[in-house]
Amino acid sequence: ISGKEKEIKFKKTDTMEDVIRAINEDPDANIRIEYSSSTDRFTVTSKQEGASGNFTITGGITKALLGNDTVNAVGQDAKIHVRINGQEQEIIRGTNSFTLDKMTVSVNGTFNVTADGKLDKTGDKVTFNAKPDTEKLTTAVKDMVEAFNEIIELSNKMVGEKPNRKYPPLTDEQRKEMSEEEIKNWEEKAKEGLLFNDPDLRAFTSEIRHLFSADSETMRAFEKIGITVSSSHGDNGKLKFDEEKFKAAAEGDIESIKNLFISIEEKDANGVVTQKAGVMTKINDIFDKYAATDKAVKGIFVQRAGAKESPLSMLQNDMQKQVDNVDDIIETLNKKLQGESERYYQQFSRLEVYISNMNSQSAWLSQQFGGMQ
Repeated sequence: ISGKEKEIKFKKTDTMEDVIRAINEDPDANIRIEYSSSTDRFTVTSKQEGASGNFTITGGITKALLGNDTVNAVGQDAKIHVRINGQEQEIIRGTNSFTLDKMTVSVNGTFNVTADGKLDKTGDKVTFNAKPDTEKLTTAVKDMVEAFNEIIELSNKMVGEKPNRKYPPLTDEQRKEMSEEEIKNWEEKAKEGLLFNDPDLRAFTSEIRHLFSADSETMRAFEKIGITVSSSHGDNGKLKFDEEKFKAAAEGDIESIKNLFISIEEKDANGVVTQKAGVMTKINDIFDKYAATDKAVKGIFVQRAGAKESPLSMLQNDMQKQVDNVDDIIETLNKKLQGESERYYQQFSRLEVYISNMNSQSAWLSQQFGGMQ
């Protein structure tokens, strides 16, 4: 078998399955043989694509398997001439399926080719217009809106939830007297309001809420594609999504929608903004500001409390430092308490000795004065 010169030997006792398996599993053979029981025919294909898929098979069993003493195959690349955005180019690939500007194109058969293999430009051309997959795009935006609303709801809940003073942290003695379920319920109540009016969380919530209503121009742009900010006071900045309006907008001007979501801010030489950043770009910037775990400067929340995605931050964060400082103060006070305790024990011991001596002297004096009566 060539491509690579590869010889495979068999015994008379080998079955057809043995032969096929040995050829197909050999990494240097570069071909694959398959048998169809319905047609009682063997087919041979190259493991290499396009023009590199040439092979020749010769040998004692070739005729038995394939009907000829020698089987030759000449691989060919797929070749098409295309015009994209007014520019003509020739594309050559080793397979009949490939991508053009993120579109998958599959070609079948031969057309517009002369007898000597040259392009015949007088023949009919294949033309098509690319349209966005509005169903997939709508689902993605819908999921984004739902996730955004979940963040808004959770952030507002945590900022506005007041602490419950009736549930202070449990002591070790209290835990021993309670069941696991009682401890769990108590601690859930005790954790309520821990972030009430927290300045960092309040700032994060404010930045997220105003992404889609930063200015009238931004609001109008999103209203045109079916995304609006809820007017209900209780929603606290949640979004509403009109799927049908969005689909219609996507079919009409997908580029404008893309810019609304993922464009990067651009400025001219004078520093004047010529293109605003898209909303997803802004969201990404906000999340980096507050929750980045993989950057040199960690997010504000990560700096304060750490995150499991950044193991070092679990040991080096503001809250851990506060805990460590309190532990240091407790340790210092315990040492001071121990020193004071030892001092008082020494004083007590000395007083005991002094009292004992005084009692002995008192008894002696009593004896002396008693003999004088």
